[in-house]
Amino acid sequence: MINVSRLVSCLTLTACFASAVLAGAGAHAETLRLHGSTTFTRQIMEPMQAQIEEVSGQRLQVFPNKSPRGLLSLAEGRADLAMISAPLANELTEIAAFPADVIQSLRVHEIAATRVAVGVHASNRVREASLEQLTKVLKGEISNWSALGGEDAPIRVVVVGEGGGVTTTLESVMLKGGKITANNLLNVRTPVQLAWVVEQERNALAFGQLALFEQRGIPQIATDSPIVQPLSLVSLGEPTPAMQAVIAATRQVAAGQ
Repeated sequence: MINVSRLVSCLTLTACFASAVLAGAGAHAETLRLHGSTTFTRQIMEPMQAQIEEVSGQRLQVFPNKSPRGLLSLAEGRADLAMISAPLANELTEIAAFPADVIQSLRVHEIAATRVAVGVHASNRVREASLEQLTKVLKGEISNWSALGGEDAPIRVVVVGEGGGVTTTLESVMLKGGKITANNLLNVRTPVQLAWVVEQERNALAFGQLALFEQRGIPQIATDSPIVQPLSLVSLGEPTPAMQAVIAATRQVAAGQ
């Protein structure tokens, strides 16, 4: 958990900064700082940043450091927009003592949505499961591959730990705000580590970024309905014209992919 009790005084300073930017917006291109979700970065910014800059007329500096840290940077005035990859309310649960006045000033601008992928080792013959079954796995009510039609072997659930957008989405969408309590749970630090584990661990069941799994050729389990992960930008207060231009351009470019 991130202690941000020192942020109470930051709101006024950040509001003053935003007002100054607003006064000068439109005169020339600005450089906007985007901090936060690695999923948002991989899905949106890495392939599309140059096009977003061209359409918006603004320059972007992108710092992927997970959604909660992006929100922290936004509140402290070190970022102009935060990138998040789960519902805002769930992202805020990863941050301790976030001031109420800051929370009330946050504005969410949904950009797109991506599908959470469920990956397995290449030797695993399981290729289908219902969301109900996967929810039971996350709760620890199913702990053996035989219950999913696989071998008699323990399921090793693998997720990115604290601040991971996929993990936060699973807890929001599938567990209705609860925590993952799967047996034999492995929390890794980054999506790349998650991909490496599922490539090496025969009994792994990994929840991760669709683009990463497709890039690495990791086999996936098909589900009866998709697990959808929202990708959003967050501003502190109403966005300045420069921020609005970036938000609109990001939506436009993402929708065209």
